Amino acid sequence: MESTLGVISVAKELDRSSKAEYELVVMASDKGQVPLSSTATVKISITISNNAPPKFMSSEYMAEVPENQPIGTNILSVSAECQSSVVYRIIHGNEENHFAINPNSGVVHSSVVIDYEKRQFYNLTISATNIIHAATYTTLLIHVIDDNDNAPNFSQSLYVGNISENAKPGTVVLTAKMALVVHASDLDSGQNALLKYEIRDEHAKKFVTIDSSTGAIRTVGEFDHEVFQNLEFTVEVCDMGKPQLRGLNPAKVVIHVNDVNDTPPEFSKSEYSAIVLIPTYQDVVITQVSATDPDFDVDTILKYSIKSGNEDGKFCIKQDSGEVFVLSEISAIRDYQLVLEVTDGLFRSQSMLNISVQQSIDSGISFSKYIYKASAKENDFEVRTLEVIQVSGRALNQQYTFRLLNGQDKFVIGRTSGVLKTTGKPLDREQLSLYRLVVEVTGETGKKAHAIVEVIVEDENDNAPMFINQPFHAVALKDLHLGGTVKQV
Repeated sequence: MESTLGVISVAKELDRSSKAEYELVVMASDKGQVPLSSTATVKISITISNNAPPKFMSSEYMAEVPENQPIGTNILSVSAECQSSVVYRIIHGNEENHFAINPNSGVVHSSVVIDYEKRQFYNLTISATNIIHAATYTTLLIHVIDDNDNAPNFSQSLYVGNISENAKPGTVVLTAKMALVVHASDLDSGQNALLKYEIRDEHAKKFVTIDSSTGAIRTVGEFDHEVFQNLEFTVEVCDMGKPQLRGLNPAKVVIHVNDVNDTPPEFSKSEYSAIVLIPTYQDVVITQVSATDPDFDVDTILKYSIKSGNEDGKFCIKQDSGEVFVLSEISAIRDYQLVLEVTDGLFRSQSMLNISVQQSIDSGISFSKYIYKASAKENDFEVRTLEVIQVSGRALNQQYTFRLLNGQDKFVIGRTSGVLKTTGKPLDREQLSLYRLVVEVTGETGKKAHAIVEVIVEDENDNAPMFINQPFHAVALKDLHLGGTVKQV
């Protein structure tokens, strides 16, 4: 009788947390002319080695904790398997000592009253060490949940607006520069920071109404300058949290009722200044000028234009908004003086815009790419993510603000995320096949840098071919051989 040994060996690393026991069926067969065989069952139990370091049940834990909980509130319990006793410690992410961990049980609890308005997220690294000093690590991500513990407050106590006496109901009340909007802020977030504005003065409600969500004020009745010249009332604000909190100090609103158009509009400044950093590209917004008409006639629409200083056609101004932008690419360092004009249709006034074209200086902000390249399909009505502008060497919790300087009608960028997307407005490759977008990035210190994104518009077969130079005329020779050319069309 002959016997051999069948050795079962480990083919790859075993993980007791995923499978603690294996049951194998082993077959043995001889080499006779008619082979005979038999089977046996082998049960293998996975145990922890005495020398093995501790092993956490998860490589990453997540927990949520509402703000304003008392000190000692349990957050989460972490656990590591080991043949010997284990000591738990928080080794990173707890520099302010907001949390503590029971070294024996692994229960993490708060050491201070957590405030969402001061910090919304924690990333703790926890170690587990056994008696022979073998250690392992896991991560605990703690999200702080906002509580409605802050009442809203108005950003200013007094708001002043103007309205023409012949304004129609539904007219937006204006300030010196823009629509009259009362504004309050709430330190909370989410539903707790949604605000509701309200006018309680019954007399004022006969003439004006306020958008409960935005704080914009419109007329609902007609004004007569000869009856009263000013309308005064207060606006109150409350949040939508639970419990609902109301602002302690209402805002006072004064609306001046103006007479009809008899004076020219006025720029907010007699002289503007702006800096353009090169390289720059078409449609980059340089600045926005504004003007007001002291008459505030409801039928008066201010129109902006460039009267002189733009002989080489480098700039353009939007006649309705006063936005000044680059019309063609600028590569040379020089200064421009543009004379701007605004008219209300009857009167005109002018202002000077001094533009200094300068070379970009090193702001210390660098990007993951020198030039970002992306592509977008033409005739696409869907909002598509094109690229993510990333700042190189970005420290933890360091904030940057992103702003798109051109192409805002077709593209948009996340203010803090740097995610560049289409707006859903279709692109037409036959009109423009390449967009050179300029993204301005501002750091916490106020320093700025520009990133370039080139977006190629992918062609779609949306144009039928067309014959040109019609009608066609040709003369064919009588003895022209088969296959001979008569005319090229």
